Amino acid sequence: MVEEILSSASFHLTTLCAGIILGSGSASFGIMRDPIEKLPIMVTPKWLNTKSQPISIRNVIEYLKGVLLYDYAFDKSFDIGGPEILTYKQMLHGFAKARNLKRTIITVPVMTPKLSSY
Repeated sequence: MVEEILSSASFHLTTLCAGIILGSGSASFGIMRDPIEKLPIMVTPKWLNTKSQPISIRNVIEYLKGVLLYDYAFDKSFDIGGPEILTYKQMLHGFAKARNLKRTIITVPVMTPKLSSY
């Protein structure tokens, strides 16, 4: 893990951990935007029902300003997230609504890989 490697160095490290960062230009934003804008009906894996705590890129920048060069943040890790806990499906529907697009999203178990138990 990158955090472990960086924390073994001889400088102070502050880590901000976010589940999903949404904002124009972010990879997560593109992954959400593209299918919503192009596909009126989506058949998706059931992991779209997984909950996450998305955060806007603007809020991430505020968190970064809040810890940058402050002693209280040295050698600490902070979990950051927005005010809502949503499923990926809810986020997709929210984006569609914001764009005035009617979208149908169907989740099915057959497209979800089964993880090995070993």
